[in-house]
Amino acid sequence: MRGGAKHDGMVDTSLYAAFLIAAFALCVTPGPDMMFIVAVGGRGGPLTGLTAAVGVACAMFVHTVAAALGLSALFLALPTLYHALRWAGAAYLLFLAVRAFRGADGSLEAEATPRQGRRRAF
Repeated sequence: MRGGAKHDGMVDTSLYAAFLIAAFALCVTPGPDMMFIVAVGGRGGPLTGLTAAVGVACAMFVHTVAAALGLSALFLALPTLYHALRWAGAAYLLFLAVRAFRGADGSLEAEATPRQGRRRAF
């Protein structure tokens, strides 16, 4: 409240403008998702890159729905569950890293068909 004025429920326009500028900057700045899409698209072609982009969008949708259904509140109520999920995610990422460096036959790189590449990109 500035100068004793009552709060009428409206957002201060200068704060709202700063929020919009910050949100826009975060949206247009390439992050890890964009780097993944560009790398996959550069390696597998435009259709594989598009498939990766659709996969990233689906993952964002699942994350948003989980947050809307209260998963964040559940993690606040049960921090042990959050830590268990976090360590399980780290173990899964480590598994994916090892699998990426080793092919199915134990070699360093396995050849994949374009269809398999798009499925993996998703």
